[in-house]
Amino acid sequence: MRTPDATPRPLIVEDGLVLFAGSYLLFHLGGQILRAMPLPAALPDLGQWIFIAAPVLIFLRLRRLNVRDSLRLRAPSAGHLLWSMVLAAGVIALTIVYMGFQDGLLEQFAWYREHRASWQERLTAVSWQQMIWLLFTVAVTPAICEEMLFRGAVTGALAKHLSTARTCVLVGVMFGLFHSDPLQLLPTALLGMLLTWLALRTGSLVPCILFHLIFNGVTLAMHRWVPEEAVSFEMEVGLLRALTLGGAAVTMAALWGLWPRAPRELDHTPAGRAPTGAQNATGVNAS
Repeated sequence: MRTPDATPRPLIVEDGLVLFAGSYLLFHLGGQILRAMPLPAALPDLGQWIFIAAPVLIFLRLRRLNVRDSLRLRAPSAGHLLWSMVLAAGVIALTIVYMGFQDGLLEQFAWYREHRASWQERLTAVSWQQMIWLLFTVAVTPAICEEMLFRGAVTGALAKHLSTARTCVLVGVMFGLFHSDPLQLLPTALLGMLLTWLALRTGSLVPCILFHLIFNGVTLAMHRWVPEEAVSFEMEVGLLRALTLGGAAVTMAALWGLWPRAPRELDHTPAGRAPTGAQNATGVNAS
């Protein structure tokens, strides 16, 4: 009697699309259900762990795939970590400029003022205990859960079958759509494309998590300690010029620092079999 082949099939493009669609529905519909139920107030804030991270892990386990390889849970080089932090600093400065111009264009509309006020209320902490909880739910949680899904499983599924450019664009667009905010679709999609490129360039999920953590953490800190008018459309011309030129220079420097490092080859080895070659061109262990 012939036994079925138990060798796990590598992720394909359709797997990435299914993971995105399933996580989108689980997170947004499940989150609404949690908020409507008489549950502890903190539970809905853990929705990304319940509806994003857990389903990704379950999906990979059901497929008998190696979680560590599928999610790129590899140790990055010190240089990749350093340049990722520099890149985050440059992108944060450019994002402040972008948001300032967006405020200037849309401030006249009441719906925009209400939208911005709702976000400010969500990110406002009146005590250190609330600030720590916000840091966990707004910065740490998305940095881990969203990167597991988008730069881990989804990118891994697409990158083996599509070019780097197409993978970055497609994952970035999905990342923007996932946040369900039309006002933030463009910047979030661009950020997703950059993070996808970073994952492919470094071969590790860790720089993406670090970048995401810094970006969200600084955003939260600015809502807590920086006056709104200081970074609005009416900010001082000198500050606007410094943020624009400085942010662009820092971003380009970080991209230059990352660019010479050859991208790690994607592992096509079936789970459970050691990859050929212990190191890549950068000298970083590929396993």
